[in-house]
Amino acid sequence: RDKFTDGTEIDFRENGEWDKVDCKYSAVPAALVPSAIANYVNTNFQNATIVKIDKERYGYEIELSTDLELKFDHAGNLLSIDD
Repeated sequence: RDKFTDGTEIDFRENGEWDKVDCKYSAVPAALVPSAIANYVNTNFQNATIVKIDKERYGYEIELSTDLELKFDHAGNLLSIDD
């Protein structure tokens, strides 16, 4: 796990790929977010930003600046929303 001066934390897998990026209060870099997930968030949560993304076995879990957690499969299809 690496922690940067702005509070961002990044967890890496053994192979060097990122596993989780938690930017706390700022947006996760757009290059890390699959386009289908980014499009879903931009369409359905226009006033929110993605502040955390976590690779999971089933796909991705993201957290929005509004504290909602969304789960997506590997293809970017929404699985669930938790508040």
